[in-house]
Amino acid sequence: MGRYSFINADILRPDGIPTAVLAQFYRCEGGMRSPEFTISFLESLAEYSPKVATALIPQLRFERHMLDHYDSFVALCKQYGMR
Repeated sequence: MGRYSFINADILRPDGIPTAVLAQFYRCEGGMRSPEFTISFLESLAEYSPKVATALIPQLRFERHMLDHYDSFVALCKQYGMR
């Protein structure tokens, strides 16, 4: 399932939940809100999502004071098929 544990999506679909949106920050403060963690989160989600019936949609929250990271952020969104 990757390095991070996700919600058990196998129980969501039978209970009538076809889609789950997982929010993740992209901030400069480090830890679970860092750009590095965001990349790890998306890698793990990409590995796990095809294994479950529920659509797992990532939502990234970009901090406007990180505009110097904007090009990297856009490339990351494109890499993982985000709109």
